[in-house]
Amino acid sequence: MARRITAQLEIPTFGIGAGAGCDGQVLVYHDLLGLSEGHLPRFVKRYANLSAEIKDALSSYAEEVRSGAFPDDEHSYSMDEEELAEFEATLESRTPSGSSTLAHASRSYLTLIPAVLYGVESKPFGSGGCERKFVAHA
Repeated sequence: MARRITAQLEIPTFGIGAGAGCDGQVLVYHDLLGLSEGHLPRFVKRYANLSAEIKDALSSYAEEVRSGAFPDDEHSYSMDEEELAEFEATLESRTPSGSSTLAHASRSYLTLIPAVLYGVESKPFGSGGCERKFVAHA
């Protein structure tokens, strides 16, 4: 049928499971790469099974975060001692009396964002200085 329709039309035809009689083929990349699981239509041909690899990678990541193996020094940024002392002094100067430094810091400086995103953001403040917002991974 697809071959017959394609022969009758002046415009290209694209098939999804219609056979080789079309001018082009469509295969959803989620199916092609094996990102989906469960029943697949007959026309789907998997060229990879990435869903298993993705699950394994996410499981490994979660386990390493829970156990403390990630992030290690190789995958973390550090701060020199002088800058760390300046940061801690800034925390102390901004801590309201009666509240813990960490609780105040978490409201003022630490912004929790989704698990795989982390870094340090900077924005100008004062007379040419730079205030850093420390962004932690959740």
